[in-house]
Amino acid sequence: MKFENVVEKLQNENLEYVILIKCGVFYQAIGNDALILERELNVFKICFKTGICKIGIPKEKLEATLQILKNKGYKYIVYQYIKGDNLSIEEKYIEIKRNDIGKNNKEILKKDCENCKYNKRIQKRQNMNKEEYEQEKIKEFENNNIVTTIETNKISKAEQIHALLIKDFIDKLLDKYIKGEIKL
Repeated sequence: MKFENVVEKLQNENLEYVILIKCGVFYQAIGNDALILERELNVFKICFKTGICKIGIPKEKLEATLQILKNKGYKYIVYQYIKGDNLSIEEKYIEIKRNDIGKNNKEILKKDCENCKYNKRIQKRQNMNKEEYEQEKIKEFENNNIVTTIETNKISKAEQIHALLIKDFIDKLLDKYIKGEIKL
């Protein structure tokens, strides 16, 4: 069963709770729970895939995050993911922390996927060839002022493209690691 399906199952079984699942060095929240964390913690969400938001809380920040949720009146459950092909879903996701006291009902927040930068970028890039994609990455690179300098000399466009492709590759590897698809 895919990670997002397991999380959805856990969320449906615990409708009043914010669900966090430890995967690697992060505690993941997806969907509506990610939207709640984005609003309450003022952290940036990313898209797990089109239409599914995700937030990763570093393990060092878990206790502070849980305290904020508790202070804001949210109930929560934290699960630990255990790897193993022969384990059932119940054995792979073990509850490690829970807060049953909360006055805030977990409201359902509307995802605004149509206006999400990620969704627009993905839709746009699906229609590009490799050269157009590289030019788009350069524009993104320049628009975000991510111009790397070496002793005040700007690096070449080719080096910028190379840096962005490496960043994309690392992002994809990290995402696979978080999902438990690869080991480092």
